Amino acid sequence: MTENINEELISQEVESEIRVEIPWDEVVPVVQALMQKNEAVSQLGQLLVEAESKKDAIKERIGQTNEVLRISIEKVRKDHEISEDPAWELDLPEKEGDSAFFIKKSQ
Repeated sequence: MTENINEELISQEVESEIRVEIPWDEVVPVVQALMQKNEAVSQLGQLLVEAESKKDAIKERIGQTNEVLRISIEKVRKDHEISEDPAWELDLPEKEGDSAFFIKKSQ
Protein backbone atom coordinates (compact mmCIF):
# COMPACT_ATOMS: atom_id res chain seq x y z
CA MET A 1 0.00 0.00 0.00
CA THR A 2 2.69 2.51 1.03
CA GLU A 3 4.77 1.47 -1.97
CA ASN A 4 1.92 2.31 -4.37
CA ILE A 5 1.45 5.72 -2.79
CA ASN A 6 5.18 6.47 -3.12
CA GLU A 7 5.17 5.37 -6.77
CA GLU A 8 2.16 7.59 -7.47
CA LEU A 9 3.84 10.59 -5.83
CA ILE A 10 7.02 10.01 -7.84
CA SER A 11 5.09 9.69 -11.10
CA GLN A 12 3.12 12.85 -10.28
CA GLU A 13 6.36 14.76 -9.64
CA VAL A 14 7.82 13.58 -12.95
CA GLU A 15 4.60 14.40 -14.77
CA SER A 16 4.49 17.92 -13.34
CA GLU A 17 8.09 18.57 -14.38
CA ILE A 18 8.58 20.93 -17.31
CA ARG A 19 11.64 20.21 -19.41
CA VAL A 20 13.16 22.41 -22.08
CA GLU A 21 15.82 20.75 -24.21
CA ILE A 22 18.98 22.77 -24.82
CA PRO A 23 21.40 21.64 -27.57
CA TRP A 24 24.89 20.62 -26.45
CA ASP A 25 26.66 23.38 -28.38
CA GLU A 26 24.68 25.98 -26.40
CA VAL A 27 25.69 24.56 -23.00
CA VAL A 28 29.37 24.00 -23.84
CA PRO A 29 30.36 27.37 -22.27
CA VAL A 30 28.51 26.41 -19.08
CA VAL A 31 30.22 23.02 -18.93
CA GLN A 32 33.62 24.61 -19.59
CA ALA A 33 33.07 27.24 -16.89
CA LEU A 34 32.02 24.54 -14.42
CA MET A 35 35.14 22.50 -15.24
CA GLN A 36 37.34 25.59 -14.76
CA LYS A 37 35.67 26.30 -11.43
CA ASN A 38 36.16 22.70 -10.27
CA GLU A 39 39.84 22.84 -11.28
CA ALA A 40 40.31 26.11 -9.36
CA VAL A 41 38.64 24.61 -6.28
CA SER A 42 40.91 21.58 -6.55
CA GLN A 43 44.00 23.78 -6.87
CA LEU A 44 42.91 25.80 -3.84
CA GLY A 45 42.53 22.60 -1.83
CA GLN A 46 46.00 21.45 -2.83
CA LEU A 47 47.43 24.87 -1.98
CA LEU A 48 45.83 24.80 1.46
CA VAL A 49 47.18 21.30 2.17
CA GLU A 50 50.68 22.37 1.09
CA ALA A 51 50.47 25.57 3.13
CA GLU A 52 49.37 23.64 6.22
CA SER A 53 52.25 21.22 5.78
CA LYS A 54 54.75 24.06 5.40
CA LYS A 55 53.23 25.84 8.40
CA ASP A 56 53.68 22.71 10.52
CA ALA A 57 57.32 22.38 9.39
CA ILE A 58 58.03 26.03 10.22
CA LYS A 59 56.37 25.72 13.62
CA GLU A 60 58.52 22.66 14.32
CA ARG A 61 61.65 24.58 13.31
CA ILE A 62 60.64 27.49 15.57
CA GLY A 63 60.12 25.07 18.46
CA GLN A 64 63.55 23.52 17.91
CA THR A 65 65.17 26.95 17.68
CA ASN A 66 63.45 28.05 20.89
CA GLU A 67 64.91 25.01 22.63
CA VAL A 68 68.41 25.83 21.32
CA LEU A 69 67.97 29.43 22.56
CA ARG A 70 66.83 28.25 25.99
CA ILE A 71 69.79 25.88 26.34
CA SER A 72 72.26 28.50 25.08
CA ILE A 73 71.02 31.17 27.49
CA GLU A 74 70.99 28.64 30.32
CA LYS A 75 74.63 27.79 29.59
CA VAL A 76 75.68 31.46 29.57
CA ARG A 77 73.82 31.99 32.87
CA LYS A 78 75.51 28.98 34.43
CA ASP A 79 78.98 29.88 33.10
CA HIS A 80 78.68 33.38 34.60
CA GLU A 81 76.80 32.31 37.72
CA ILE A 82 73.73 34.39 36.92
CA SER A 83 70.59 33.52 38.83
CA GLU A 84 67.74 31.88 36.96
CA ASP A 85 65.50 34.56 38.44
CA PRO A 86 63.40 35.93 35.54
CA ALA A 87 64.29 39.45 36.69
CA TRP A 88 67.65 38.86 34.98
CA GLU A 89 67.38 39.52 31.24
CA LEU A 90 70.01 39.03 28.59
CA ASP A 91 70.63 42.26 26.67
CA LEU A 92 72.24 41.35 23.35
CA PRO A 93 74.59 43.78 21.61
CA GLU A 94 73.47 45.73 18.58
CA LYS A 95 76.82 45.29 16.81
CA GLU A 96 78.69 42.08 16.27
CA GLY A 97 81.74 41.87 18.52
CA ASP A 98 80.29 44.06 21.30
CA SER A 99 79.60 42.57 24.72
CA ALA A 100 76.20 41.40 25.93
CA PHE A 101 74.94 42.03 29.45
CA PHE A 102 72.65 40.38 31.92
CA ILE A 103 70.57 43.14 33.44
CA LYS A 104 68.47 42.74 36.55
CA LYS A 105 65.16 44.50 36.05
CA SER A 106 63.53 45.91 39.15
CA GLN A 107 60.03 44.65 39.82
